Amino acid sequence: MLLPYFSSFDKMIDQIYRLTWYYPARESANIKIYYSTFIFDKKDLMTESNRPWYMHSLPINLNGLDIVKCNNDLRFRAITFLNLLMGHTIIVWDESRYKTLFYRILKAVGILSVVDHKISSYESDVNYVSLIHKNSDSHNFDKIRENSYQLFKEKVTYLRTKYKNVYIFGRGPSLGDATKFDFSDGVRIVCNQTVRDETLMKHIKPHFLTACDHALHYGCSKLADYFRNDLIKYVNKNNVLFLLPMDIYPLFVYHYPKLTEKVIGIPYKGTDYNFDLINDFRIKGSVGILQEILFPVAATIGQNVKMLGIDGKEPEDISDRVWTYASVADYPEEIVKSIHASRPGYYDNDMTDFEKLYEDELGEMIHKASKSRIHIETLVPSNHLPLQDKYYG
Repeated sequence: MLLPYFSSFDKMIDQIYRLTWYYPARESANIKIYYSTFIFDKKDLMTESNRPWYMHSLPINLNGLDIVKCNNDLRFRAITFLNLLMGHTIIVWDESRYKTLFYRILKAVGILSVVDHKISSYESDVNYVSLIHKNSDSHNFDKIRENSYQLFKEKVTYLRTKYKNVYIFGRGPSLGDATKFDFSDGVRIVCNQTVRDETLMKHIKPHFLTACDHALHYGCSKLADYFRNDLIKYVNKNNVLFLLPMDIYPLFVYHYPKLTEKVIGIPYKGTDYNFDLINDFRIKGSVGILQEILFPVAATIGQNVKMLGIDGKEPEDISDRVWTYASVADYPEEIVKSIHASRPGYYDNDMTDFEKLYEDELGEMIHKASKSRIHIETLVPSNHLPLQDKYYG
């Protein structure tokens, strides 16, 4: 495996910290990192003050890394080509260097894996999380899927006998009023950073937690690190199951093996929304956790789905964030900034197209749910157009 070369120490150490999180399993890996034009001592990598401010808190992991100096660009390209002939995977951290037709073909057939955090495409985040899959001896996906399915089926079968309602919780401002409602008559599914607020979690007492964003929750940033720390603390202390996409499962359980019996990985498959995960255990990849996991799981459990915190963006909110969030489910601004610093290519985009796609997907899902006789109710008015007629006062 080859990680193409770096022209500055800062760029190199940034990538090594990424590998510390994204590719911890290196038993059979042979990772070569080439650098040029600068001089460094290996002690510089271990110096804590050189950790990028926006990075996670894990100790830097240099196992299996062979760091080689190569000042000659032509020589480096020859080394790259030789590695291709030997069947090695090329991990591309700077896509701008690989624009030729030859490299585009290599990317199409999967020999090049783009993990350039500066590009706007979400592909980079998915590829980062999937690096651990390249250690083929680490995980058996068929076994993971079967274990996850059996755990999910057992829990859902039990909950169906106890509850008629299903509550799903987003992170919108109305989540701050959750303590005004009684959710004891239904199954509760909580997502994302809501887990950070102990008072709120004690009131809701969720049966399921979930998060699915490859960058925001399973990335290398300080924000993702804070979220995972709060998540692990809650899951360890409570009778709750954690749902996540199957492609993220290997990375997550590698870092947190003690949680294996409480983690359910759900495969991505198909292009239509699935409201019966018992008979068809899969989810459709979507732009939001509501469409991807929250609602499909809720509809699988019961046909009376109620929502809180699915608010969208309030008209008076002039911030550059996609939605308006409740303070109880958000980290301080200096922590939130770390995700933007660690992933500038994506979060620097104009999110208008994303918002439109989100609303289109949500409308499509709500329409299919209504045809499936699933009753949907928001506990407070929502700014999402497809949900504006789902508040009954």
